[in-house]
Amino acid sequence: MKSGGENWIVDEDYDGDFVFLSPVCDLGFRKGVDDTLSNIGMNIDSIEEGIERNANLWRDSFMKRAFNNEYNPIILNIDFCVY
Repeated sequence: MKSGGENWIVDEDYDGDFVFLSPVCDLGFRKGVDDTLSNIGMNIDSIEEGIERNANLWRDSFMKRAFNNEYNPIILNIDFCVY
């Protein structure tokens, strides 16, 4: 999930597939882990414990990314042409 893998659940409130470009990507990533693992049947308490125990593996990098997304955003210009 941390490297943008496929088939994990990302809430549209956190920009869905573009979560890594969002200024709240740290919150979106955490919720995505929660939603994905609970959807496959893991216990929510175990998920929360795992997220906190392993925060050193993701939190700082996602907080830096969120800051950069807020103050140095990447602007996507996707122009869809229909012929």
